[in-house]
Amino acid sequence: TAAAFCKARKKIAYTAFKALNAILIDTFYRSKQVQRWRGFRLLAVDGSVTRLPASPELIAHFGRARSHSRTPAVRLSQLYDIKNRLTLDLQVDAHTVGERNMAIKHLVHAGKDDLVLYDRGYPAVWFFKMHQLRSIQFCARVTVDSSNAIKTFIESGKFDAIMEFPCVEISLRRCRKDGLSTDSIKLRLIRVVLPSGEMEVLVTSLMDRKVYPHSIFCDLYHQRWGIEEDYKVMKSRLTIENYSGLSVDAVMQDIHAKTLTKNIAAVAVGEADPIKIERCNQRKS
Repeated sequence: TAAAFCKARKKIAYTAFKALNAILIDTFYRSKQVQRWRGFRLLAVDGSVTRLPASPELIAHFGRARSHSRTPAVRLSQLYDIKNRLTLDLQVDAHTVGERNMAIKHLVHAGKDDLVLYDRGYPAVWFFKMHQLRSIQFCARVTVDSSNAIKTFIESGKFDAIMEFPCVEISLRRCRKDGLSTDSIKLRLIRVVLPSGEMEVLVTSLMDRKVYPHSIFCDLYHQRWGIEEDYKVMKSRLTIENYSGLSVDAVMQDIHAKTLTKNIAAVAVGEADPIKIERCNQRKS
C-alpha cells in the first residue's frame, strides 16, 4: 500500500544515494574514457534555486524564496564535469545560504589536476585564496566595476595583464576569520570581445602565457554553458521540482536519487559515443 511504501522509505537515508554516486564517479575516473581539457578535468560551479512543496516542515528547514512567498525554496550548487557531463558533488541548503559558501564545500572534491570555471557572482580575493591554498586552478568572469584593479586594466586597453589584487573590506574580514593570509594576490586578467561586440573580463590563475595564450580563453569560458544546460536537464527532463513527499528526507532523497540517475545515464552515453563514431563514420551525411 502507499502507506507501507512511505513507512519503508523513511528507513532509507538520502546519503545512500550520495554514497552510490561517489562510487560511480570514482569508478568512472579510473577508466580510459575520461575527457580532459589540456590535461585538466574541466569543471564548473553554479547554483540554482528550486521551489519546494508547501509544507511547514520544509519552510522551517529551508526557508522561503522571498519574505512574502508562501512556498519554501532550496538552493542547489553543483560541481560539474563539463566534458564528461557528470555531477561530482551536489550541495543542497537553505535559500539564504550564499553561493560562494556552498561553492567552497565543493573544493574537497577537486584537486591540482582540475580547472574550475565560475560566473560573475563568485569572484572575491578570499575565494581565490581558498583555491590557491588547495592548488586548484580557476577561471571566472568578473564584473567590470568590481575592483580598482579591474577598472585600471580596462582603462589600459590591454587584452592580457597580470594585476595585483589587495585584500580589503569583505575579503579582509573573511581571511582573518578563516585564518588565511591577508597579503595581496596576483591574478591574470583577460579581455575578451565577443562576436556581438560585447566585452567580457576574465580572471584566472593560469599565468603562463606560452602554455595558455590569450586566444584560448573565449572558447574556454564559453564551455561553462554546459552546467547551465545540465540544470535545464534536471528541471525539465528529470522534473527535479516534482517532489514525491512533503518531508525534508523525501526532498533530499528525490534530489540525490535523480542526480545519481542522471550520472548513470551520462556514463552510459559516454561509453556508447566511441561505438557510435566507429559504426557511423563511413556513413554519408
